[in-house]
Amino acid sequence: TVVPALTVAIDGTEEQRRRVLPAVSRGDMVLTWAFQEQDTRLIPEAVQTQAVADGDEYVISGTKLFVDNFGVSEKCLVVCRTAPSSPMSEGISLFLVDTGSPGISHIPLVTMAKDKQSEVVFSDVRVPRADLVGEPDEGWPIAERMLERGTVLLCAQMVGAARKDAEMA
Repeated sequence: TVVPALTVAIDGTEEQRRRVLPAVSRGDMVLTWAFQEQDTRLIPEAVQTQAVADGDEYVISGTKLFVDNFGVSEKCLVVCRTAPSSPMSEGISLFLVDTGSPGISHIPLVTMAKDKQSEVVFSDVRVPRADLVGEPDEGWPIAERMLERGTVLLCAQMVGAARKDAEMA
């Protein structure tokens, strides 16, 4: 929840902040985020999930892997391709998607650590333009900062777990 909440706090619109952050702060809303796909590299070229503009909405289609706690989250910050990569832009955009939207399905993945990860399939999922985080096609720097925050937070979690393991040993 912290990674997408910080992303909304820093890069979201004022309306997105008002809609999401108080509920997260109260513990009433769980968030998750979806970046990785079949090509699990953390680079713009690996993002193949498409979001196509259609009037006041975008239509998202594609598959995301290793999405943490999707089954209990209310919203998912999804990294999508909205344009081909060019010298001016990576063509990446981020969308705050309601996890109960029509066209979304998820399959729990079995992991060695028994954490709750899912494969999430988006099949023509309609998302209001107001749920775009940042500017269209300009989301790669936002996604990079999100990945960096996630890495730092995961490292902190691992240090705490290692400390507890050493104490127990």
